[in-house]
Amino acid sequence: MDLDAADILDIHRVPGGETRGPRPVIAKFRNTEVKIRVIKNRSKEEIKKRFLMHDHLTQMNAQLIRDLNRDDRIQSAWYYNGKIFAQDYDGRRHRFDILDSVTNKLGNS
Repeated sequence: MDLDAADILDIHRVPGGETRGPRPVIAKFRNTEVKIRVIKNRSKEEIKKRFLMHDHLTQMNAQLIRDLNRDDRIQSAWYYNGKIFAQDYDGRRHRFDILDSVTNKLGNS
């Protein structure tokens, strides 16, 4: 993946005490499109060897994803580009907001 130096606005190490291995870094990208391009390529083997990447999640979004993954009607749930999605066992994707009721959104099936 080609990434221009101008695509990264700021990058710094997370402060912390003694840790094993290098400390994590936080990167701010020029725009969302660059961030998405980097995230889409994070599963490539050469990137996985060197970097472990996470998108920032609020506590409420993380809890919603956990709740969705525990729900018997949901096959998988994920966070992408600031939104939460879940796929049911029929292959349909649903978009969720932190205020959504999972039962109301999926029905009682």
